[in-house]
This record gives sequence, C-alpha cells and structure tokens, in this order.
Amino acid sequence: MNTYSLKSVREGRASIFVVDIKSLGLHHPCRSPVFYNPNMELSRNIDVAVLRAILDNLNFNLRNLVDLTAGTGIRGIRYALESIPHELKDYLKLFFVDKNKLACSILRRNIERNGLSKISMVLNEDSRLAILKIRYELNIHPCIIDIDPFGTPVPFMDCAFLALRNEGILMITATDMAPLQGIHPKACIRKYFSKPLKVRFSREIAVRILLGYIAREGAKYGISIEPLYAYSQKHFIRIIVRVKHGIKLCNNLLDKSIGYLYYCSKCGNKFMDNALYPNVERICNVCGSKLKVAGPLWTDLLWNVQLAKNVPKSYRELKHFFTKFVKEGENIVATIADEALINSPFHATDELASIHKVREFSPKKAVEMLRDSGFQASLTHFSPKGFRTNAGINNIIRIIRSL
Repeated sequence: MNTYSLKSVREGRASIFVVDIKSLGLHHPCRSPVFYNPNMELSRNIDVAVLRAILDNLNFNLRNLVDLTAGTGIRGIRYALESIPHELKDYLKLFFVDKNKLACSILRRNIERNGLSKISMVLNEDSRLAILKIRYELNIHPCIIDIDPFGTPVPFMDCAFLALRNEGILMITATDMAPLQGIHPKACIRKYFSKPLKVRFSREIAVRILLGYIAREGAKYGISIEPLYAYSQKHFIRIIVRVKHGIKLCNNLLDKSIGYLYYCSKCGNKFMDNALYPNVERICNVCGSKLKVAGPLWTDLLWNVQLAKNVPKSYRELKHFFTKFVKEGENIVATIADEALINSPFHATDELASIHKVREFSPKKAVEMLRDSGFQASLTHFSPKGFRTNAGINNIIRIIRSL
C-alpha cells in the first residue's frame, strides 16, 4: 500500500487524520486517495443536529448505525460524539464501510483516536456487499444507514432497503446535481426515471425527484417512506427518511405522494398533481399557455413539520462544538422550520420580476405582504431570492405589483 502524508483535522468534537492533499500537489479534495471534503462540514453540522432532534423527539430506538462509503469516518464519528446521548453508547454498534484499503487504515486510526474502538467495526469491502453481510451474516438489522457517495446514491438503494429495519432511517446524499437540475436531462431520466426541468426553482425539483425515486424503490419491496428532513445547498442534496413496512402504506403513498409538477414560464404559475401519468397537453388555467412538466416526483411535504421545528433547538445546543459554517447552518435550519408546513413550489423574485416586467423586489417584503393578506408564506433555504406561499399566482402578481 502506498504511504501518504497525513494531517490532523478538527471538526466538531472529532479529531481525525486526513490525507494532506497539498503534499501531493493536489488542490481539490475529490482527487484525494481518501476522500474528505472540508466544505461538507456544513452538511455534517446540520445532520448532527437533525439526528439529535430525531433521538430527542421521535422516540427512535437506536441500536446501531452504518456509515457507508465512510472515507475518513467523519460522519459516523461525529454522530457518535455529538448526536448520540452518552447513555445510549453502552448499547450502540457503529459500522464503517469502505472498499478502499487506505481509507480503512485511516478509519481505524480515527476511530481509536476518538475513543470509539469498543463499539466500532470496519468493513473493507464493497458497500452493497457489506450492507447485506451486516444483515444476513451478522444477523443485524441496521437502524440507520448513512449513504454519502460521490455522485448518485442509486447503486446503494436496493441493498439499503433490503437490510434496514422497519421504522429505520436512511440518510442520503446526492451530488449529481447536473442531471437532477435538468442540465443533463437524459442522465436524470436514465438514473431516476424522472424528467427534470432547468428552471429557476430546479433545486427543489431535484429534491422532489430524488425523494420520488427513493419512494418508488422502496415500494418495490413493500416499504414506504416518510421524509423527515431535506435540504440542498451548493453541489449537494441531503435527504433523511424513515421507512415503514406495509403494502397498504405503499399503495397509499403512491396514490397521494407521487405525481408531477407543472410550470408555466409565461406567467409563473406552478403546481403539483398526484397522478400515475402526466398530462403533457395540460394548459395553464391562468394564462392559457402550455405547461412544462417534471416528474414523476414527490408531491407531498418535504419535512416532518414537528421535527423541522425542533432542529434549530438541537443546533443551538450543539453549535459550540462546530468549527466552521456555524451561522450559515443556523440560518438554514431556522428557515426550514418556517417553510416546512407550506407544500407549494417556491417562487424566485427575479423570475417573477422578469416575467411580469416589474422591478425586482425583496422576498422578505413579499412574505410580509402575503401574510398580511391572509396567506401562508415564508422564505426558503433553497434560494436567497426565493419565497414559498400557498397563494395562487394571481394573488402573488397582485401583491408584487403593489410593492
């Protein structure tokens, strides 16, 4: 095995070794022989708080956690040190999986360095084989499986659903934003069997496409999903779902939570509709133009509302451990707590200003005016220029023209 220069990194309560990419003449973490992305500390801060909120508020019985494609092990280590109460650690088992031998060597050092050796197991093999080994050879039903690959999570979903216990939790990352946001639509159709749209609110469409895909994959095995938390920033999507076994639950989910999103680029009208097939000839009921369509995708709420409201509290309790992106993460979880109850695709101020030939306006002012008019409204974490409301486009247009 090649030897590489390592350096020590502090993140949250964890202290880990990572490959010093500068010693190799590299500048981007994706080139590292063992992947560690310091910019994803934002996501890890949020996830640490979300898991703490799940354990505090959802009566979740945590016995084990699987960190797939673990790399340095930073996610699993931080969950153990920051999210999980001390009294649970006597019963906890952590599994760290990576097929990279060098990664597993560094993983073992990091686990020992953070005092987790007694409760941890490292599996140096393909992640899909490892999940099935944990389930069928070790006879352990994983409670939580964290899937954080480079690119798409698609290759791991079947094995994850086969292994995860009833009422278990999947924590999933996708970084293939170009397909999901409609830049490479054929790649999205190929991977997720869903048509994306390259529009101003494509980040939310991407999240709904990924959730819809996860829901359909689970349904093949008689497993339904409940989204607990979702967010998207920069180059990634992060989704956390709870699974529930049962054919009736799956049938109900497919009837009520899977469908299509329609968008009118002429007036800004957008809405979702639950259906097995899209109406490709559908006409906008506001201006009469032909609608663009995306899907199939998730049409229901993106968040467990009660959990979303509790995450900011967990974040505040833990943020003294965080070393970077502290305020950014705090703003994201606070905004999600506000927008979680509104299940309408967000609007962007520059999008509406361009369509309706008005001066671009403040999203905060739009939210204020919509609330004063009796509508639900909030900002959205998906875009600094975005706002979410249950008002129809005619009422939105009336209000923005008065700003």
